[in-house]
Amino acid sequence: MVKRESTAPFLFFILDLPSGISSGLASIALLFILTQAALSVAAAGYIVALGVSANLWRFLWGPVADFTLTRFQFVRRFRRFTQIRSLPELISFHFENLRKSV
Repeated sequence: MVKRESTAPFLFFILDLPSGISSGLASIALLFILTQAALSVAAAGYIVALGVSANLWRFLWGPVADFTLTRFQFVRRFRRFTQIRSLPELISFHFENLRKSV
């Protein structure tokens, strides 16, 4: 059996599929819905641009992550970032559920 040294292209398709779906929804369906709800095209365009702007940050962050971080460093830092980022949401959900139960 031949050992493969590269990643299969189909795997990249599967990994990018959620991003493409959300980008398509934000740029096509949301724009149509907002303009049908009597919002101006310019205002709807601003909202769509805000939704698609995450792709710009991913594009700019890619080379920095590739050239400066090893895989272990990236996973460790990303895990720490997501833990810190999700902490306020978890606390707010906790207090919201406490308030509803009282």
